[in-house]
Amino acid sequence: MTERAQRIAIAKLMGWSKMTNPAYESAVLWHIKGVGFRLERDMPDYTHDLNAMAEVEAKLGANRLALYADELDKLCVPQHICALTHWQAVAMATAAQRAEALLRALNLWVDDTPSSPSPQTTTAP
Repeated sequence: MTERAQRIAIAKLMGWSKMTNPAYESAVLWHIKGVGFRLERDMPDYTHDLNAMAEVEAKLGANRLALYADELDKLCVPQHICALTHWQAVAMATAAQRAEALLRALNLWVDDTPSSPSPQTTTAP
């Protein structure tokens, strides 16, 4: 998923909605109650800002938080490490790692890496 796609997916999860401005056809605004209107570039930068991700984490319910924690663990913690190092790896996760873990936990992650072409089959003459 691109950073932009991740940012938009999390913004929608947080309640942001995309709106077009009839006066400016090319202008796309985002709106959330209590904050108002923002251009996309002015919305929270979930893939780079730990504070923005902390706000997301604070709004997760217990079930979603458990799923998120599992995904964060899978993403950040190498196999066979001690408990203290394990805790540190999760605690020091970057905003990008947290965003990916969240989207994977909620089945919102879209893998956009191009798939490898299928092998050509040839027939013998």
